[in-house]
Amino acid sequence: MKTTNCRPLLVLALLLVPCSSGADILTEIPIDGEYLLLEYITGSGSSISYHVIDFAHTSGDTYAFGYRYDGATMTAHDALLALDAAGDLEYNFSTGWGEPFTDNFSYLQEAGSQANYWSYSLGTHDALAEDVSWSMSPSGAGGQLLQDGSWHGWYNGFTPEYGSINPSIPHGQAVPEPASVVVAGLGLLFLLSWRLGRTRLFVRMM
Repeated sequence: MKTTNCRPLLVLALLLVPCSSGADILTEIPIDGEYLLLEYITGSGSSISYHVIDFAHTSGDTYAFGYRYDGATMTAHDALLALDAAGDLEYNFSTGWGEPFTDNFSYLQEAGSQANYWSYSLGTHDALAEDVSWSMSPSGAGGQLLQDGSWHGWYNGFTPEYGSINPSIPHGQAVPEPASVVVAGLGLLFLLSWRLGRTRLFVRMM
């Protein structure tokens, strides 16, 4: 008697159950053939700014965050304070320089080197080039007003000429919507059930 091995179909159906990595893919912001990967977004309002923290100097990864706001008086320092309060990003700063001075960042298992200082860059996203153009910020986070769609990049170090180093931008592939994945998984389970039913019927007819 010949039987049908449906175990591969069952395994495939289970693999299609959607799961979340905790990060968001923004398909409206193409980056190097993929899309911007945000760890989390905080705040509320009609405007948004993007903040990239690159831990490459300490052999870490790079991470991006979003901050939503309203008004024209919010600064990059305000955004970093809000991101610190909302999640696992830690923003350490001192205030003895006339305006907030960025001492260090840490995120999850990553931690920068305070002794190496952090360079701060401002960026503009170019959708056609799928990249961000960076330039060194003329001020610290406390003196930099946010603009809708503005980019703020931090790298733990400077060039030999004391210029800023551009942060790398995290990006990833878009994934199917959970509902469509569930439908596909249910379809495979239906196929599995149907094939098992046909096998049982065939066995009874023999």
